[in-house]
Amino acid sequence: MATYLCRSIRLLVIPCLFLISCSDSSLHEPEAVQPQPIVESRPEIEPQVQPQSVTVYVTRTGEKYHRDGCRYLRQSKIPMTLDNARARYDACKVCTPPG
Repeated sequence: MATYLCRSIRLLVIPCLFLISCSDSSLHEPEAVQPQPIVESRPEIEPQVQPQSVTVYVTRTGEKYHRDGCRYLRQSKIPMTLDNARARYDACKVCTPPG
């Protein structure tokens, strides 16, 4: 028997042994589980698009180009082709535009 003191409360812990027995004759060995085939998932690959036809956006004072809807386009939003944006800006790490 063990005694523990916890904030001035004495707790007595008595180890117990529980025995479980089963005499049911209908119990059998567990059935073998058939292994399931492993299915590999491939990440979605964005289709290749022509940079001349993709529109991205830049801000008046920024140094990154963005997708439409990026939170950094609140103040200004200047449309530009992906080719032009790549030549002068880096891609935003938040909205991850193509390129």
